[in-house]
Amino acid sequence: MNSLRVPSTDFNHCIVRIEVDTDTLYQELTDNKLPFGSVPNYLSNAQALVIHEDVAQNNASTLIHIPKYKWVSNSIERTVKVTVIDDVIEIKADLTLFGKNVSEYRWHLSDLTQTQMKKSINQYCATYFDGDIKVLNYNMKNLDSLNTNFQMSIEMELEDEIKKIGSLSTFTVPFFDKIFSIDQFPNEDRKFPLNYWNYEGNDNYSSIVNIVLNANTKFVELPGKVSIVNQFIDFKIDVKQISETEIQVIRTVKPLANFISEKDYDEFRKVVKQISKLEETFVAIKKK
Repeated sequence: MNSLRVPSTDFNHCIVRIEVDTDTLYQELTDNKLPFGSVPNYLSNAQALVIHEDVAQNNASTLIHIPKYKWVSNSIERTVKVTVIDDVIEIKADLTLFGKNVSEYRWHLSDLTQTQMKKSINQYCATYFDGDIKVLNYNMKNLDSLNTNFQMSIEMELEDEIKKIGSLSTFTVPFFDKIFSIDQFPNEDRKFPLNYWNYEGNDNYSSIVNIVLNANTKFVELPGKVSIVNQFIDFKIDVKQISETEIQVIRTVKPLANFISEKDYDEFRKVVKQISKLEETFVAIKKK
C-alpha cells in the first residue's frame, strides 16, 4: 500500500485549514478544550504539509509555514479591586482568558470535586502571594463549554503582604502575571537564535488594578508611569488618581517577537532586566 509521503517522521501533529470567504482559518485538532479558531503561539511559523482532499494533489504538495494568524487571540485580562483595611488587604480579582489559555485552565479545573476545586483555587492564589491567604469566594463561567473565553472571579484576604518602613506601609500592585524572569535568560554568548515562543504564549496582557484606602489613610508614594516600546515588546504602566483614597494602575503588555536572533540577544536581555525591575511596582501609604 502506498502511504502519504512526508518530509520526516516528526510530522505527527494534525491541524485543519479552512477557507472562509477571503480568509483562512487554522484549527488545532489535538486539544478538545481549545476554543474554535484559536492557534497556540508555538505553532506560529511552524512548517506544515498540506494534505488535500484530492489525493492526486498530495504528491505535489509543498511545505508551508503556519502564519501568526489569530481568529481568537491568546490573551489575559484582569480587573482587580484592592481594599486596604489596617494590615489586611482584601482582593476581588476578575480574570478573563482567551485562546489557548482557556484550554489550560479547562484541563486543570474540569471534573474536580468541590474539595479538589477549593484546594486547587487555594494553590492557585498561593503562587502569586507570599503572605497568609484566605479565599472567601470564587466562581467560574464557561469552564465546561467551548466558549471562546473563560472567566473566573476570586475574593480573598491577605495578611503579611504589607511591609512596614517606619511610619510607612508598602505593598506591591497585584498584577498577578509576571512578564519576564531574568533567570530564564542567562548572560551568555549565544550562537543560535532564541525561540521566544518557548517562554511566551500570549499576545496580550491587560491588568486594571484599583487600590482603595480607608478614610484615615493616604497615599505617600505612587508608581511611576512607564512606556517601553521596541522590537521585542510594548509595555506600558499608567497611573490615575481617582480620589484622595483611590488610585487606578493600568498595565498593558504586548509581546512582539517570536524569535530573538543571536545578535539581538544582549539587547533583548537588557529589556528583560529593565522590565523585571518593574514587575514589583510598590505603593506606599501612611496614616493621616
